[in-house]
Amino acid sequence: MRSTRSPVRYTEWVEAVLRAALARPGPEFHFGMQQLGTSMGLKVGNWGDPAHRALQLSISAAAEDLEERRLLATVNQYNLEPALEARRYRTHPLRELWPALRAGHLETDEEAYLAKLAELSEVEHDGWAETRWVASAEVFAALGWAWDRGRSLAIGRALDRGVFAEVRPVDDTVRLRLAGAVRVNDEVGSVLAEARDHVAVGLPRAAGCVAGVELERRLKELCNDPAVMVTGKLPTIADYNDALKRARVYPQATWRKIQHLADLRNRCAHVLELEPTLEDARELVDGIDAVLRALAV
Repeated sequence: MRSTRSPVRYTEWVEAVLRAALARPGPEFHFGMQQLGTSMGLKVGNWGDPAHRALQLSISAAAEDLEERRLLATVNQYNLEPALEARRYRTHPLRELWPALRAGHLETDEEAYLAKLAELSEVEHDGWAETRWVASAEVFAALGWAWDRGRSLAIGRALDRGVFAEVRPVDDTVRLRLAGAVRVNDEVGSVLAEARDHVAVGLPRAAGCVAGVELERRLKELCNDPAVMVTGKLPTIADYNDALKRARVYPQATWRKIQHLADLRNRCAHVLELEPTLEDARELVDGIDAVLRALAV
């Protein structure tokens, strides 16, 4: 391995694998997991070489997670083919998929188990990352829970259905998958989880208010830059948005989008002529999700 590389998270590793697959020379060339690793500047060795087994398995795991999202076709370790749907990720970040990846209800103990599994399973290396198989009993012990195989199997089924983890009931082991890594590490998704819950139960005003606060919080943070001048004693989303546009922190297209989101948020937060609909709330939450991700770069 190159010592100059930086450790990466599993989410970053999966995206790197996809981009490497998209950069393959062409379908007429032999391009498998070994060639993919080599193209990324990693020493993979022959497939099955024990010295590089962990890296080989990490490429395989990333390919499996991408195949589950129908972005990559894994014929075998000797042939990886990106799907047509994957082409946009040559220029777009894979995090556009994160809202869909992290979606789904988990009970409190399932969330706790997943978070602890992420700590135990994900291992960062220089230039790559892996998610190791972990004994479920080890996760229980780290959580301070008494071992209960029945409870472990029930949690495993829930995580497996959500594709948050891969489970092997035969030996009670489990490993983190891409959706699980996103669920645990996606800060934007976490702050908007309450808003999405309100949408799910039909409360557009509550959803809009919660999501609007997160948008306002992020814009206010950006306005802490001395180069950004905010007018008004009690600035609103619109004031922050105008100030950031004037300072050229983002382009006019982003300003227009935030302006529209501010209008939707006001419909949820105030008694106006038009009552907010669930579709309004859904558009607002999805729009704020996209803006927060773009402004986090």
